[in-house]
Amino acid sequence: MVKAIGIMFFSALLAFSTLCYAEQSKQASAPVSGTIKGEVTRIEGLTYVVKDATGKEVSLLVTEDTKMDGPANVGEKIEAQAKDGKAKSLKVQK
Repeated sequence: MVKAIGIMFFSALLAFSTLCYAEQSKQASAPVSGTIKGEVTRIEGLTYVVKDATGKEVSLLVTEDTKMDGPANVGEKIEAQAKDGKAKSLKVQK
């Protein structure tokens, strides 16, 4: 009985860790460069997390040098030009 409970616990732990790894791989990754188009999924301080058309999330750091026509809100579509993860420009798509 104790052995069966131990096996079930280990199986549940393995399944949970696999799900966590899968979710983490979908989250924001290495600094990006180029044109980024997508939906703002969250804003963490000065970092906008954007999900592109393929479902990949990228982080964009907004600085005082970022040219913006106004702030973007969660749920809005944006287009940004970035270099090494820093937004050079950011426009809300209408």
